Amino acid sequence: MDSRIRVYAMILVLLAQAGCGPRLSPDTAGHVAYGLSAAIDGKALPALVGITAESCYDSYGGYVLTFTATADMIPEAIDDEIGLGLEISIEDISKIIVGKPVDVANNLDIRFLASPTSFIDPAVLKPLNVASGTITITKLQANEISGSASLTFSDPGDVNALVNDSLAYEVMFTNLAVIHYCPEPTPLQQDEIAIYQAVIRQLSGPDDTYGGTLEKSILYIIRSTDDTAGDPSLQDSRTVVLSETVQSGITQAMADLPSEVVWVNSDEVVEFDEKTGYIPDGGVIITLGNIQFEDSNKALVPGSILVARGAAGGAAYVVERKDGRWIVTGKIGEWIS
Repeated sequence: MDSRIRVYAMILVLLAQAGCGPRLSPDTAGHVAYGLSAAIDGKALPALVGITAESCYDSYGGYVLTFTATADMIPEAIDDEIGLGLEISIEDISKIIVGKPVDVANNLDIRFLASPTSFIDPAVLKPLNVASGTITITKLQANEISGSASLTFSDPGDVNALVNDSLAYEVMFTNLAVIHYCPEPTPLQQDEIAIYQAVIRQLSGPDDTYGGTLEKSILYIIRSTDDTAGDPSLQDSRTVVLSETVQSGITQAMADLPSEVVWVNSDEVVEFDEKTGYIPDGGVIITLGNIQFEDSNKALVPGSILVARGAAGGAAYVVERKDGRWIVTGKIGEWIS
């Protein structure tokens, strides 16, 4: 049998018990079950304990599922535990067919973050975000979500000392309650915020097509991604609406700039001066593409800036994590019109 046979750790939570607070609505009533098992480098970990599972909806069609657990490698030792975290971020749930397994490799609609930790220097325990495998959503209601996933993370950048070749997860969740607000940025969303704000700073700074000299009182940022921002010749682009959490996080991250950040649905809602072609009050429009992770510390992000009708520029930006900060380190296919 496969050496990565999982030993499932299950938690069963009974909901809607008589006398235990307000009775749940039909959408949320039922038995909640979730389980997680893991294997590192092909070796199954001991049965996991302290498993938690949460799910939230971002109001734009996106769902975030988070799981945590602990593997007690040597029960008699007090410092030999491995902490396990898994974040699954579905950008647009409408693109997933209920009951049909979805291949996650190079799937930009679904992002993953695995966070194995231990009692060693956190600097050598970076999360992993390169995954293969499948996820299946078996039921989706207004307040519940059910499904399973079989995922294998690799570590091409050698960023996590606990993993040599692979970290494999098997996860299931049944009738998991969905919170209709994602209050705090998850680790994956924190990376998205940091990466996007780095690109926005580059576009509104040295890459504003004026050598960084253009005054920009208002940054109109389109909340839907568009990969043609990095290459206008692309025939098709996958569009995702950034979650409220990510939008808010970017706005806060840009608070030190003199420019006001205003989120818009499209460039069509922004007015242009009919005589000059510029946007009144020193406005510019910024379009962001989808983040394409190469590994846990490197990503490629399309982006563009429109300063007036017929005056724009952009590129696919290389963004890397250096000393804990995401910074732009290069660009591919720069264009100016």
